[in-house]
Amino acid sequence: MNGTLEILSVGGSGGFGQNATLLIWQREGLLIDFGIGFPRGFPVGAARVVPDAEPLLSRCETLAGIVLTHAHDDHAAGLAWLPEAWRRAPVYGSGWTLAAARDRYEQITGRRLAGEAIDGEQRVECGPFAFHLLPVTHSAPESRAVLVRTPVGTVVHSGDFKLDPRPWKGLPTDFEVFRRLTGGKVRLLMVDSTGARRRGRSRSESDVRPALEEQILAAPAQVVVSTFASHLHRLEAVLEVARIAGRRVAPLGQRMNEVLRRAVDEGRCVPPRGLLTGVVELAAQPPEQRLYLAGGCQGEPGSSLYRLSQGTFPGVAVGADDLLLLSSSTIPGSEVQISALEDRFLRLGCRVVGSQDDPRLHASGHGNREEIAEFISRIRPEILMPVHGDRVHLERCAEVGRSLGCGVRQVEILERGESLLLDAERAWRGPSVELAPRVLDDAGLHLARDLIRDRRRLGKAGVVVVRVSWDGNSKEASIRSEALGIPDWEGDAGRAERVEAMVRTLLEGARHPDEGLEQLVARRVSRLLRSSRRVRPQVVVILDSDPAPGGEKENS
Repeated sequence: MNGTLEILSVGGSGGFGQNATLLIWQREGLLIDFGIGFPRGFPVGAARVVPDAEPLLSRCETLAGIVLTHAHDDHAAGLAWLPEAWRRAPVYGSGWTLAAARDRYEQITGRRLAGEAIDGEQRVECGPFAFHLLPVTHSAPESRAVLVRTPVGTVVHSGDFKLDPRPWKGLPTDFEVFRRLTGGKVRLLMVDSTGARRRGRSRSESDVRPALEEQILAAPAQVVVSTFASHLHRLEAVLEVARIAGRRVAPLGQRMNEVLRRAVDEGRCVPPRGLLTGVVELAAQPPEQRLYLAGGCQGEPGSSLYRLSQGTFPGVAVGADDLLLLSSSTIPGSEVQISALEDRFLRLGCRVVGSQDDPRLHASGHGNREEIAEFISRIRPEILMPVHGDRVHLERCAEVGRSLGCGVRQVEILERGESLLLDAERAWRGPSVELAPRVLDDAGLHLARDLIRDRRRLGKAGVVVVRVSWDGNSKEASIRSEALGIPDWEGDAGRAERVEAMVRTLLEGARHPDEGLEQLVARRVSRLLRSSRRVRPQVVVILDSDPAPGGEKENS
């Protein structure tokens, strides 16, 4: 078939989070994942970031479908912020993945997300595309790779994967299925690059439980275990060890409770009767029979683990002889807040053991270099495209592909907004598009660029409020200034007097207060403060004026 397939990185390459890849054929698209990310370097109040796909509507008017590889937020939690024109597209994924995506979508929109669970090797026709979802091992249940049949050849997206020979549940990745469905002909492979900087192979998930058991059985008092709330296999291992140790378990935090409740309701997790309990019930047990499962292993403010460290989680207190187990890795950018979290627990008298102390306490869900090399060698693509990671991870993965000699003829690295074009014979770089992420607050509302600028200024230099009361009869004005977040504003009387004198001078030259005067006062006060203090706070001017009797008023 004549034509060109465009593959566009919407997010997740060149940085962690916001994973999304778009395949476009004749203005119709297939979207693989649409996740959120967590902000680095944004102001207080920025809770998450999501891809902004609006600029893509001119190139892709409609979506034939949305395919989700697995249940992690950075792949499946962004659907509520899709462009309106794309929200009518059918959503596909495994049952567990769709349930997680629905939870996130409904929390934000209040509407139900329609979707179709795909099992086995089912072929799904989707506009100009057809796809299969094939099992791979990862740290989320029912993770899938996507095999897409396009008009110019077969494209495979690995999803997040590791080649675990002994997964906690499920079967190892079966490359025979890939070979049978592709006939050994794959035009392009997009492969998870997260582990490309680590040599060898990743630890098996089944190796984590013995380390958990060793620590928990030796603990003399309360135990707190923190891991990623979405890591159901790890949660199941903790529950099994708690049963052996004679401890009951109370999940802490909304997300941890949601995941376990759904897993129990669907029969995916079947703990012994009475093992799972609530905080109040667990407090009635002796300390050596208590285990808490807490979310927030990255030290996120407001998480259950964060509140435990602050002593503010209702009904739970930790102290001397208690044990905190961090069964997790450190997501880049979280190092400082995790260190501060550990310090707070240590000051409370707890013993803290993490995967840096005992590497057996965590197994990554992403394959290391040898596993990436094996995946590429088994799939044998003509073109290799590393995905999922910072630029350094993408480059290391590209090095692996180039070194294999398994038929890879071309390696392409795309970052957000960049595209690759394929026809029946060749592949070349396409036009790029600017895709700045959308920054969201805790309520999921968009923080526009001017709001982010204002918040940065507030956080850096504080705010000055200038209140002006204008009497239209006497032409007299009362001027008062207040400040928040500025050192010694009240004590430096001269500074406030200079501000008020400047405002009075500006008023004397004005016929009557108006919106333009507000802006002028704000600019001049900001400039004055910057010249004297070398900071430029946010300046807010409030004008309260009473017009003279008989004076003109603007029509409202």
